[in-house]
Amino acid sequence: NAFSKNYDSLTGVIIPVTVKIIDSNAVPSGVSVFYEGSREDYKLVSGKGKRDIVYYYSEVKPENKGNYWHYDSNGKTPIKWEY
Repeated sequence: NAFSKNYDSLTGVIIPVTVKIIDSNAVPSGVSVFYEGSREDYKLVSGKGKRDIVYYYSEVKPENKGNYWHYDSNGKTPIKWEY
């Protein structure tokens, strides 16, 4: 429940690729997970439970549609790739 208290306006969290375990209750329902690795990397993370939506990092816009994101020009804010 890392983000469940006092985070009513939380819409997304960035999870570094170095994270190997995510407790099933760490991220509340309805909060997007912006994972700094690939879909294949995320499959190796244990304990993550069910998520509403996970976005996978891609510095360039992938040719195939999917849940991908990148940082905006300030290098801090996650931006979803639009198709």
